[in-house]
Amino acid sequence: MIQVLENLRDRIIQRISAAESLTANLSTGSRIVKVREARKFDTGQDVVVRNHELGEGFTVERIVDKNTIELDHDAAHDWRVADEAQLNKAFGHNYLKYVMLGDQEVIPSYPSITLEGDNKTIDWISIPNTTDEFTVTISVYVLEDNTEESYKLLLKYTSAIEEMLMNDLHPDISALDQDLTNDIAYGDTLVTVPDATVWNPDEVIVFDSISNRDVNEVKRIVDTTTLELRRGSHFNFSASDDLVAKKLLRYFYDSRVTNITYGYVQKGSSFLKASQLSWFIKEERTRLQPCQWLDRPGFLPT
Repeated sequence: MIQVLENLRDRIIQRISAAESLTANLSTGSRIVKVREARKFDTGQDVVVRNHELGEGFTVERIVDKNTIELDHDAAHDWRVADEAQLNKAFGHNYLKYVMLGDQEVIPSYPSITLEGDNKTIDWISIPNTTDEFTVTISVYVLEDNTEESYKLLLKYTSAIEEMLMNDLHPDISALDQDLTNDIAYGDTLVTVPDATVWNPDEVIVFDSISNRDVNEVKRIVDTTTLELRRGSHFNFSASDDLVAKKLLRYFYDSRVTNITYGYVQKGSSFLKASQLSWFIKEERTRLQPCQWLDRPGFLPT
């Protein structure tokens, strides 16, 4: 369960609350932001430029290039690299403060998300294979301020999590990553990796970068650094975009949000708007039985 919850937390932080440190100062009166990777953001998206003390809300006017974003209005403050200024995705210009494992009675600030493992069920599908199903409750909390905007904020964060989960039915939980130094072009079936021998024919391989993700299958091992894929790549991948090839160590073949509820809750002295998403994910596992071990040479005393 712990790997499932930690992977889910990482995905929420990376996609729902994506952040990029500024690579150049944003001065008062300017609306051009420099970051390492601008393609994490979309035109029309609400964002906040902030440091550890202050924040200022903007909307993304356009993505100028890989490292440059134009905002919808001029900055009212100086935002300096030396002060660890960063750009955050932020629905309603209210960025996500915490994503925590386990529900907490007191959460320092909002909006925040908690993740709770509800249960795990195990069913045999064949000998020696089982289906392990994990169920998780994702709670979204927004401070109640008696305005329509706080309710909209709750709906936006809840909807974003739902869409993220429903568009990623085979999450890469417990994967072996290899950093790639060669680009992959659309339609390529031969790819260069640091060590091709960790894969086997017919195994799933995932290519992941800042901008794209593609799930493929290994057709054959050409040599120690070359794989032939079952089909051509669906995207152009640049090695400079943190491109990795992933070998899945665990196979999760089904997941879905099954229910969403909305309401109110009190935590400590705070009265909150809240939603809960019920999510399940299934894993196929191979389990060795005692009788199989008995057949192994050297197991029985001589």
